[in-house]
Amino acid sequence: MPSIPDPPRPDEATLVALACELGWPSDAHWVWIASVGPISTAAPHIAVHVEGRTHIPSRGFVRWVAPEPLLFAPASFLGWDGYRFELAGRPVDQEPPSPRLPIWRLDYHGGRDPADPDDQPGSLIVPLWRQRAYYQDSPLFAELQWRPGEPEARPYIGGWDAAPTGRALDRAVGHARRGLPFLRQVQDIIGSRGRPLLEDTPAFRPTVERIAQARRAGKPWATIACDLGIPERRARDWWKRACKLGWYS
Repeated sequence: MPSIPDPPRPDEATLVALACELGWPSDAHWVWIASVGPISTAAPHIAVHVEGRTHIPSRGFVRWVAPEPLLFAPASFLGWDGYRFELAGRPVDQEPPSPRLPIWRLDYHGGRDPADPDDQPGSLIVPLWRQRAYYQDSPLFAELQWRPGEPEARPYIGGWDAAPTGRALDRAVGHARRGLPFLRQVQDIIGSRGRPLLEDTPAFRPTVERIAQARRAGKPWATIACDLGIPERRARDWWKRACKLGWYS
């Protein structure tokens, strides 16, 4: 069965440099959100990795990783193949009132460990201090930076130290500039006012229900995919996702 690539986990040196750049204290809570590899709308889904560091009263500071990637429908990212994104921010207790602020929000249900008093339902609300978009292997990148007290994020292009020359520079600048609207669309797709996760899209549940019926009938994957009119890889990955959600065993 196809597997999701390893996520782009930041090492400690990257996090130390990020904290220094953004002025975070050494004991800051933080959240890191990143696409798993470049966007490919031909893939069964777009995977987004989430991890962070927080203070849990019973455990102290803990670096945590989401148990599985968040999955989004590829159609949400049409026109952005080849781009990838990295978002970093510090969680807050309440969502700021301004709709122009870059916010990422995740509602979670808790209950994975009933014996753990810290495992409760809630929301993770993260103003994004830094958002970056890269295009393939281009050295230039788009960036949106925000600081508390500012009405909205400030855009700029970075990576000039490794910039190419001539026509290659023109192409790199073009890709980086286009990364700015890409970041704003990423915010619309995966942010607090975003589009649905893969399992919330209209086609997902009826498709996996048909897959479940076909599997009970003993049909091979190639036949199931052909009957559904979708690639076999997509059928397998959607089924795997439904099983992880506990819909099927």
